[in-house]
Amino acid sequence: MDSVSKVAKSSDASTTNRHRSRRPHMKSRKGCSECRRRKVKPRCSACVRNEAPCLYPDAARPTSGAPGVFDFALAHNRGPSTSRLTSPVDPVTPINSYRASSASTSKGSSRVDEAMTSFCMDDMVLFHQWLSHTSRTFIQSPNIDHCLQVTFPNIGFHHPFVMHGMLSLAALNLALTSPGSRKQHGLDAARHHNAALRGFREGIDHMVTTEDYSNSDALFACSILNMIYIFGMLGGLHSSLDGEPGLRQRTARVLGGEWIPMVRGIGAIIQPVAYEQIRLGPLAQLVSLDHWEQLDLDSDLVVNDEHLRVVPEAWATLPTPDIDVYNDAWSIFQRCYLNSMHFAGNSAVGGGNESLPLGGEKEWTFHRQWAGSIAFLHGTSEEYLLRVHQRQPPALVIFSYFGALVHDLDDYWFLQGWGRDIVEVVNESLGSYWRPWTKWPRQVVGLSPPDS
Repeated sequence: MDSVSKVAKSSDASTTNRHRSRRPHMKSRKGCSECRRRKVKPRCSACVRNEAPCLYPDAARPTSGAPGVFDFALAHNRGPSTSRLTSPVDPVTPINSYRASSASTSKGSSRVDEAMTSFCMDDMVLFHQWLSHTSRTFIQSPNIDHCLQVTFPNIGFHHPFVMHGMLSLAALNLALTSPGSRKQHGLDAARHHNAALRGFREGIDHMVTTEDYSNSDALFACSILNMIYIFGMLGGLHSSLDGEPGLRQRTARVLGGEWIPMVRGIGAIIQPVAYEQIRLGPLAQLVSLDHWEQLDLDSDLVVNDEHLRVVPEAWATLPTPDIDVYNDAWSIFQRCYLNSMHFAGNSAVGGGNESLPLGGEKEWTFHRQWAGSIAFLHGTSEEYLLRVHQRQPPALVIFSYFGALVHDLDDYWFLQGWGRDIVEVVNESLGSYWRPWTKWPRQVVGLSPPDS
């Protein structure tokens, strides 16, 4: 009898132990985004402790819970396409109007099927801010507003890094206009900007290594958004969050140790093949410079303008290689100046002059304002910008004139304060000897009275 009870107890104990080893356990349903993107299954701690394999349903994504804000838009655009948009201005269409260019995107680039980017309700608020307000603050022209309000989002639905770029600017715009929530919006702007840069770099690498230019529109759009972000972040928001830095820090910031190379990054996109793709695509009007070569550098406006005529004297006695570098940079500035004068009217740069008749307004809509002046940074040579970085006086003199043009764009929220900062830093760096050559920029930004 005792032996039978011992066997029964032993059987009960083994059954109990067996049940303990198979007790229910919780599985992780919230693997990190990177693991989900790489399709790596995380292991929950209970399974690791019990040496049991984690079991997952066949579906790649959970069926419960609310979808991301843009999940519908991303899924809606996954279908194949048969044509490519060629009109410079898209008609107002549903979000699948950009389907053509993204359908041909090859392996390794930013495809919707591979991106699996999640956006939340806070991002939807930023997207609404972009559509309703921010996109209309850059150019203030109906044609370009349509491009930024419709075409850019359509591209962003297929290339999430473009969507992140738009959201970063929407957050940055809110940070500069909403003091009560400035810090949080600034953090949101930086987060989306970092995500945009990651996708942008991957797209550039793909284009260079495979010579596949099908994502040129997306890269070009992102480069424009990045350029605007750099001005906004290192300008108004930088000062409001960190306070005004010391002279050394402000000089290093303004004279382009970081921001000029990032602004010039757009040139990496405008390669011959990529340019042809963009010129024939939905962003064609953003690369048009039809009247740039028509600007007459020998016009009376330039030749008889006293404050322009004396500037080349600042480098007239230098060696020939230096003279050539500065003459080229000065020629680019004069074109930007004439472009600004065409639309300046009663502005500080225009001085009350009539605008110059250089062609139809439709062709000038994008470069009639800030884009034409910022073209100075894209047109000048690396040799000249190196001399700016080295604080060479003739290079800084020319740069102060560029600052005067930028000051005339102070109404744009992302350029506010930049022009005056540039002229002030140059004036502090050069000293009194060079002030005869920087007289006009100082007058434009208000550092000197008009008759000084």
